[in-house]
Amino acid sequence: MGHTIVALVNRSNRKNKSGRYKIQIRVTLDRKSKYFSLDESIELKYWSGKYNNWIKENHSHNFKINKLIATKINAIEGYIFDQKNFGCSISLKGIEEFWNRRGDRNILNDYIDNYLHDRKFNSLNTVKKYKTLQKHLSNFNPKIPMNSVNEALLQEFGKYLTGLGLAGATVLKYFDPLKKICRNAVKKGYMIRDPFYEVVLGIEKSKPHREYLELVEINFIKNVQLPTERPALANARKHFLFCFYAGIYYSDLRKLKWDEIINSSEGYMIEGTRHKNGEQFYSPIYEFTHAIEIIEMQKGLDMVYVFPDLISEQKYNYHLKQIARLAGIEKNLTNRLARHSFSQYWQGEKGIPVHFVQKMMGHTDIATTKSYYDTTPDEIIQAIKTLAFKK
Repeated sequence: MGHTIVALVNRSNRKNKSGRYKIQIRVTLDRKSKYFSLDESIELKYWSGKYNNWIKENHSHNFKINKLIATKINAIEGYIFDQKNFGCSISLKGIEEFWNRRGDRNILNDYIDNYLHDRKFNSLNTVKKYKTLQKHLSNFNPKIPMNSVNEALLQEFGKYLTGLGLAGATVLKYFDPLKKICRNAVKKGYMIRDPFYEVVLGIEKSKPHREYLELVEINFIKNVQLPTERPALANARKHFLFCFYAGIYYSDLRKLKWDEIINSSEGYMIEGTRHKNGEQFYSPIYEFTHAIEIIEMQKGLDMVYVFPDLISEQKYNYHLKQIARLAGIEKNLTNRLARHSFSQYWQGEKGIPVHFVQKMMGHTDIATTKSYYDTTPDEIIQAIKTLAFKK
């Protein structure tokens, strides 16, 4: 498959307002051509067109522009050579993708950045997973050379994720998108071989431990005296408690609209859609007097959203940690703990069948709902009391 790469100007005889013409590189492959523009323009009198000396010496920036043209041409030649060497197909579309790539083609982190920029994902949840992987990789090593991605590095990355306190199942979840990215890099000619081939990561798929608050701890948060000069803490407490009453995350609270608050025969319920997976959920907030009080307080603040102008989740979690300290709670109080406590309350405290709790939480898979629930010794004792052992 023959190809030519040529630098040229005045391709369409169109000059800019300064009387200069764009410098372009023409790539011809199988008698079809594509043009790539540089961010440089020049007057025709300075153009020689000679290889490696395209700009005449009497131009004040001839060395810089000649070097730029040579760098771009050599990069395309290198890409075509690598594609042939790796046995990959060569096309004008592939060359265009290569031309538009940002960052260093030899760095995995830059490749992932371009991969995410070019892809369209089916759900926000998938985007979040890829973005979180990208963040973890950058914290692990911001510049990972493509040729260093091997079994040893993947195992080190797995240990790094485990060291963050992530469960084995969660760690393995992040390796799934990394596998797809690496296989795409092999297909595109950026990696010599699939680094996951016959690799043993050595990560056990352990079940994640979900921490939750007991009712007494919920009451500690509700009744703790907060500094009057810090209204942000009172707001954070109100939002956390409502997330517990409704069984939602802070991201769901941010999206909660007034038309999702319905007045059922028993009182207020939420009939909403999860921000994470788009699943519908029903939350019986009428069971909590304080939740109704909060709803009444929010009326009139906004026509669309129940909780307008919420702060960032990072700042919210920061306030929660201060509230936990004041309430004497040693558990790591975060956004997620409200939803986990909601599940434990309805499944453990109230004994609601799991398929109802699944709908209340908006889970796609009932196994996810079950994983939120933790059996306590008191529940086992109460269950045994119902059995007639003596008889």
